[in-house]
Amino acid sequence: MSMEVRRVQRLGSSSLVITLPKEWTRRLGIKPGDQILLYDEGSELRISPLEKKTESGVYLDLTRIEPQLASYIITCIYLSGFDTATVKMPRTDSDLVEELRFRSQRFMGAEVYEIRDGEIKVDILLDMSKVDLSRLFKIMSNNISKITRILINKFQNRESPDDLKQAEFLRADFMRTLYLAMRYIGSRKLAEPGKTGSSLLSIQTAIASNYMGLLVDLLYDILVGLSDTIEKTSDNEKKQIVTVLKGIEEAGSLTLRLIASPSTKRTTELQEIVEKVDKRLKTLIKHAETPAGGILLGRLQDAARLLSIITNVITCRTILYVAIKHKE
Repeated sequence: MSMEVRRVQRLGSSSLVITLPKEWTRRLGIKPGDQILLYDEGSELRISPLEKKTESGVYLDLTRIEPQLASYIITCIYLSGFDTATVKMPRTDSDLVEELRFRSQRFMGAEVYEIRDGEIKVDILLDMSKVDLSRLFKIMSNNISKITRILINKFQNRESPDDLKQAEFLRADFMRTLYLAMRYIGSRKLAEPGKTGSSLLSIQTAIASNYMGLLVDLLYDILVGLSDTIEKTSDNEKKQIVTVLKGIEEAGSLTLRLIASPSTKRTTELQEIVEKVDKRLKTLIKHAETPAGGILLGRLQDAARLLSIITNVITCRTILYVAIKHKE
């Protein structure tokens, strides 16, 4: 392993760039126009080259379904694990094509082309063999911790002007990473044919991951949609809510680590954290000091219910994982 220092340079008015080592690009055959995968690991950034492999493709005729429904085809193609797809669309106007291109921005490596006679082509420019599932869940764990911290800062009157912009980026990055993890599950066929236990593990991974996406959306909505409500809560309520948020942060981060690496000990810890958060919220709601506090506590109780569902799935997944490993 070699180590060197490189200077960050400015490109345009806001972008920063750094050149890649020549020997590294030569050894891996990286050329201009190639794509690389970036892993944001907090204070570190890891890069990995992507080699496009067209292993699975599909032709889909959507001419008989509603255009509004057809616009969701990008999600379907991506999560199903296809590398390429040709789609016959119900209409050929530019608005639908632009909507598809807009939707494709949510998915790493997805590109949409308009080709001929009402057909579009979707390419997923990712080599899933280079994707590390554990690292994806580590990224999501970091994202949910950072979003919760921004929300805590809001309650403690320590927010900065860039907090909302950063939260929006973290939310989008979480969802892109989540979709990539779901694609990994679909494309790598984690569930081996004929093995019911492995199939259930994959299903439970998908369920828990989707619920974590809902939890991130809920925290973001509280931060953005209830900003004025936060200002109307009492100082004591803010202090109590911060304690609840710290519990949610801990539970959310631990959940994502458990999806990546099941552990009976940490699963027990998760159950205890979620039960403590739920118990505290029930007490606080009964004694809400202001209407604003009642509203916020109600939304946080929704988050606690999501965590409870996730914990049940994680517990089942951990038990099943240990049972399968023991059997092997």
